[in-house]
Formats: sequence, structure tokens, C-alpha cells
Amino acid sequence: MGTTGAILRRMLAGRLKIEEVVVELRAQIEKAVRAGLRLTHVDSHKHTHALPRVCEAIVSTIKDYGINSVRAPRERWRFDRDSESFKLITQSAGAFGISQLCRVSDARLKKSDVKTPDFFFGVARTGFWTKPWLIDLIERLPAGASELMCHPGYDDAELDGVKTRLRASRANELRLLTDPDVFAKLKEDDVKLINFSGL
Repeated sequence: MGTTGAILRRMLAGRLKIEEVVVELRAQIEKAVRAGLRLTHVDSHKHTHALPRVCEAIVSTIKDYGINSVRAPRERWRFDRDSESFKLITQSAGAFGISQLCRVSDARLKKSDVKTPDFFFGVARTGFWTKPWLIDLIERLPAGASELMCHPGYDDAELDGVKTRLRASRANELRLLTDPDVFAKLKEDDVKLINFSGL
């Protein structure tokens, strides 16, 4: 189950203390700020922040640092032509589970005035981007702010020591995100690109 699974087990056993999560969250935010980064939002590895207790810790802490946005990976199920792939079906099931956890925290997020995009895409298709899929996604974007989770990069020597299945897909995502046809589609459909500070 990985990191999220371990934290979920601790939460279900009543051993996940919000105070400990807050201490770790503050340490990570302060390290990023000391490095000169301007943080626009908070998210977490493997979407651990979708767990209600972790979300509670985040909501109670981030405004101390001038951060008022959080990733909300509430991904709607949608059938793609190539969704018959077993891995895509598995990832879609995982995306559904994460979405349900997020919905548990929605009321807390709204009450605290923490901003999130209206829609989210990316968990189900991580590592499986294609140009037709991305063009179709742009074409079918709902009205409002949508986040596309992505991992663009280069498959180079720096990644040699990193254990991830996403090495090759990083270069693919970078290529697709800079593709002239994708830019043309964004312009044609009047899609405005923003980051979390634009919410």
C-alpha cells in the first residue's frame, strides 16, 4: 500500500496524531520557504493529504504561511477509448478511492475558505498520456478551474537512482505539454493556463 496505506492504517487504528502531522508539515513548508520557494498550494506524495486527519492538519496550518490553496484530487470517472488496459482500470479505481476520501474533507475545506480547483485530472492516466487523450481532455474540459496533474521532465542520469515507473513518461509528458497541436487546441477552446495563485 505504500506511504498512504501506512498512514491510513495508523489513522484507522487511532494512532495518527494531528499534532505530529502539523509538526512535519511545518518542517517541510519552512524548509521550502528557506530555500527561496514561493508556495502557491499544498499537496502530498501519493495524495496522503486526501486522508481526513491529514487534511485537517493542513487546513489548520497553511494560512500561517500565507498559503490558501490545496490540491483536491477529486477525479471524475470517464471512459477513454483505451481504458480497457488493466493498468488504466486499476489506476481509475485508485483515483475513485482518492476522490471519495477528498469528498469527506470537502466541507472542512469550504468552511475554512481554502481554495481548490473545481475539477481534477491525472491520477487515472499517470504514466499513460497520449496526444489524442490530451486533445480530447482539453476539448471536454468543464467550465471552471481544472488541474491537470503532471510529471514532466527528462529521463537522464539524475533519475538513475530514483525508483519510479514514471521515468520514460516524464519525457513523454514534457513533449505533449509543449506540443504545438496542444497549444493550438488550448487557444481554439479559449483555455487560460494558470497556477494555484490564479484560483
